[in-house]
Amino acid sequence: MKGRFTPPQLGTYILYGADISLYSGKLRCYLKKKGIPYQEKAATYACYKHFIIPRTGVRYIPVLHTVDDQVWQDSTEIIDRLEQKFTENPAIPKTPKQQVAAHLIEIYADQWLLKTALYSRWYASKASLKEIWTGFGQLLFPRYPKFLQRFIGKKVSAKFRGFMPGLGIKPETFEAIEQHTKQLTNVLDVHFSVHDYILGGIPSVADYALIGVFYAHLYRDLDSGKTLKNVAPNVVKWVERMIGDEIPSGDYLASDEVPESLDWIFNAIANQQAPVLMDTAEALHLWQEEHQTEEVPRILHEHEFEIEGVQSTRKIIAHAQYMMQRPLDAYTKNQRDQALKGWAVEKNLLMFLTYDIKSPIRRQDNRFIFI
Repeated sequence: MKGRFTPPQLGTYILYGADISLYSGKLRCYLKKKGIPYQEKAATYACYKHFIIPRTGVRYIPVLHTVDDQVWQDSTEIIDRLEQKFTENPAIPKTPKQQVAAHLIEIYADQWLLKTALYSRWYASKASLKEIWTGFGQLLFPRYPKFLQRFIGKKVSAKFRGFMPGLGIKPETFEAIEQHTKQLTNVLDVHFSVHDYILGGIPSVADYALIGVFYAHLYRDLDSGKTLKNVAPNVVKWVERMIGDEIPSGDYLASDEVPESLDWIFNAIANQQAPVLMDTAEALHLWQEEHQTEEVPRILHEHEFEIEGVQSTRKIIAHAQYMMQRPLDAYTKNQRDQALKGWAVEKNLLMFLTYDIKSPIRRQDNRFIFI
């Protein structure tokens, strides 16, 4: 069995993931748009048992296997590592406003839009659910008969459905999540009628984070895919650009421009997501003071949040602070830029971007530790 998981040939990588997986979609598109040679292998049950779990200590995909037999986990960390080696078509803009904006949309897509992704997938028609169940079963046990794949997929999917209340996906928020998704889709459809990508002619980390939700869930799944293709043709074209093999030859917008067509997203971050993130950072700080340990708990108690005027509760998730540190670090690095400060004030994001995280965290051996 060990021989099946040998390192790739020189000059390439092996991506272990799944077409049905949100974060696999994020990393796959990054590899394609950067022109990084790779081959993809399915994260089957045998792969989890004999390779992913023994090598990473966790049960998450995607993972990337390197030629020197390293195994990297977490799509954000993998992209950061690859950016140091592959500098063409940079995924992180170098100019201040665009850099901060890209990281803001990155955390919005990676964290806030999990509600959109899971709600759209698991509160769908029976026909759509059967297709999804079969997809999970085919991934894990590709040689099993279809009826058995569907049965197994249904059992496995119960775990993912179980995550939803902790993310704030509850009956009282269903309508608000639908409204938020519809508004976002409309905003992006207008934006992509003018721009190929979020910040111009090449994708950034903002595009890669968004594509995970929009491809793996809203484009591929039966019900949401029909809706997206009917109401948002420009978003569909962007999805198809992102999943295609063509490497972009454009550049970021000139003069550090961040298009005003994205303002609705920044408003949602400022008024809905940012309070949750700051409360998360405060809760982790209080937990560290009380427990005096290095390792960070992945999940803490519930706290309140609001989406489209509807209040509910959700679990405090440490990964959200890990992602939060990225736009805050980018702002700190560029804080002397007056145009950036003016932009942050205009978008009502200055308080968030200058928030003092008292207990920063980092990833080490696929776990979070306090710095």
